[in-house]
Amino acid sequence: MVYVDGFNLYFGAIKGTNCKWLDILSLSHRLLPNNDILGIKYFTAIVSGKDDPGSPIRQNIYVRALKASGVQVFLGLFSYTDVWRRATIPKVQNPKEQHQLYSASPISVQVRDAKEKGSDVNLASHLITDAWLDAYEAAVVVSNDSDLATAIQLVRQHKQKIVGIINPQRTCELASELRPLADFKLKVRLADLQACQLPTPIVGKNGKQIAKPPEWA
Repeated sequence: MVYVDGFNLYFGAIKGTNCKWLDILSLSHRLLPNNDILGIKYFTAIVSGKDDPGSPIRQNIYVRALKASGVQVFLGLFSYTDVWRRATIPKVQNPKEQHQLYSASPISVQVRDAKEKGSDVNLASHLITDAWLDAYEAAVVVSNDSDLATAIQLVRQHKQKIVGIINPQRTCELASELRPLADFKLKVRLADLQACQLPTPIVGKNGKQIAKPPEWA
């Protein structure tokens, strides 16, 4: 069973490429050619259109395409709040200049704080529940989020499940908390993304065609 941290995959491997129309089922088969894949669970959160009104529309199209390809999708949400945060003041060697910087700088500034709610908890919950139900012999987690370490440790320790970790962050090594917990480790590369794109259009479950957003061409 493959468990995909959608935002970790997007920001680690996909953002900035022309590979946003990613076929996760095809990618799973490419990276795990010797395994029988029972299912793929994709965890993400509904994005806001405050900064880009088109982003939730494109996300919805992609989610529908994933479902059409056989991927199960589980949605969390984002919460947005305007909060005050203490300002960072650059450090300089001259104490007098440092004092002037401190005096001239605002003590705090108001920022918009965006927090993703539910995705990592949902992934961890499904990973553990499926292990206790013996829904898989081996789990593969596509994420480099160290918050998943406890869930992975539990299914290995108490259910003796094999857990592999696919690191989607092309520029970073696997998190130190995850490294000792992985029975095997893989990495997502740009060539993998390029080779695993959904057809466009793809036929949805209702028979209607789903086309890749033109901005992703």
